[in-house]
Amino acid sequence: MRYADGRIEISIAECLERYPALELRKRELRLRLSPKFKRIGPSAFNDRTCLWTFNDTPDLRARLAEELSKLDALVGKIANRDLTPKMVEGALGITNRERLRWTKEGRLRRVNAAPIRGRKVNVTLYSARQISELAKQKSVIEAWRREDNVEGGNSKPQRHRSHDLDQRSRSFVPRKFSCYTPSPFSGRNGNMTGWLQDDIALPDAVAADAARAHQSRLTKPPGSLGRMEEVAVFMAACQGCATPDVSMPHILVFAADHGIVEEGVSAFPAEVTTQMILNFVAGGAAISVLARETGAALAVVDVGSHARELPDGVTVDKIAHGSANMRHAAALTEQELEHALGAGRRAVLRAVDAGADFLIFGEMGIGNTSAASAVAAALSGRDVSEICGPGTGLSTDKVRHKAAVLKQAIDRHQISTGGAPLDILARVGGHEVAALTGAFVAAAQAGCPVLVDGFIASVAALAAIRINPAARDWMIFAHVSAEPGHRLVLDEIGADPLLDLGMRLGEGSGAAVALPLVRLACRLHSQMATFDSAGVSEGGAG
Repeated sequence: MRYADGRIEISIAECLERYPALELRKRELRLRLSPKFKRIGPSAFNDRTCLWTFNDTPDLRARLAEELSKLDALVGKIANRDLTPKMVEGALGITNRERLRWTKEGRLRRVNAAPIRGRKVNVTLYSARQISELAKQKSVIEAWRREDNVEGGNSKPQRHRSHDLDQRSRSFVPRKFSCYTPSPFSGRNGNMTGWLQDDIALPDAVAADAARAHQSRLTKPPGSLGRMEEVAVFMAACQGCATPDVSMPHILVFAADHGIVEEGVSAFPAEVTTQMILNFVAGGAAISVLARETGAALAVVDVGSHARELPDGVTVDKIAHGSANMRHAAALTEQELEHALGAGRRAVLRAVDAGADFLIFGEMGIGNTSAASAVAAALSGRDVSEICGPGTGLSTDKVRHKAAVLKQAIDRHQISTGGAPLDILARVGGHEVAALTGAFVAAAQAGCPVLVDGFIASVAALAAIRINPAARDWMIFAHVSAEPGHRLVLDEIGADPLLDLGMRLGEGSGAAVALPLVRLACRLHSQMATFDSAGVSEGGAG
């Protein structure tokens, strides 16, 4: 901590001197510390120099000094945490094949495989100290590569396969995706999908235990606040603190059009998508009103609508105007899928950089319940007729027609028995469904909790969990939609939503309605008196 010109400066550089391995976890350190500093007082963060700046006041000095003493153990814990294979490949600039070979040869020291919490799989981990030392000695890595080339009789460096893109026609059917395709960029290139597998830190279990202990000391019978107590503990774990709060919620609405509308699966024409985008910006849509009333920042992102011109209030991040008709072709080309996933990630990073501490994702796209139903059916292995619903208000006969069209599409792409999530998204998904999927993964990687909306958002959440299971730990589910397939998707995820109001609007509206509940849960947790502070006697057993 340094004092200069009426400012207090705190730099990660000081931590790096003590813990060199933190160089590999600077982003995680920033994400864990920023919410804590935000609650102490207003601050600015310089991403290039990794420097926090506060306005100097005597009271702030005292609070910072007290907080920094508590954070020292957290910093050391983060620095000494073992690294995943993807982090090792990114830190050293090596391929998956090189890492496996050098691990087998003993050049890279593997820590014993460790189970991921809540799952029956083991992950190989590596010593943070060794990898941080190697990252500073690139010559060692180059020497290993030269030795491999000499031993293998190959004087040329290995080339890495990349996805083959074929954009000659919209009838293109993409090959099956693999989330584990080796990449020399370890997912750091925005045009690749490898970033989806990047490391996701778990919410703070110590903070969760502390929050549960605090709940037991509040002036109320244990468990008497029901689900509100669970929400407070969830938020405490995600924010890594004893007094969680939602001070800067952001709502991100992704919009796109769908080629399947040509088959008569919607009660509204495709041009309504563009009209609703304009309504969002004008402030007349339901989500616009809810954002205003809850004090949430609202961002509208066009990731694939038919609109050619839009006002300044819309972020345009698309490379196509609508998806293809999935009944006759793949909905998205491989390049379009990669871009849509990246658009979701970019929207999340913009929100986090703007100070978001809580996220809600919404969507708008005529025909998107059809895409979501097809994706849900393929991911779950269920018959699409079990999932298909009225969407924008279809009659019973129209719902049967919609289910028949979607079954033909699923059968055409041979995904009725499941498949790789990215392959399913490309074949029967849509631009905004893919953007939502990328956003869920990116939010978890950024350490920002998400309140999941209704049917379409939950389908994207399921796809995100199938791609990177650790994303599930950063989600809380808002409500049960009136769409019949929503409960099936929630069961597939193992989610228990907070509300059941019979809503089926989309746009993120159900989550926005639940936002005040999350805020109240945090305030009750933080502001209620304890038995000791209030001088109230605790009840006994019986």
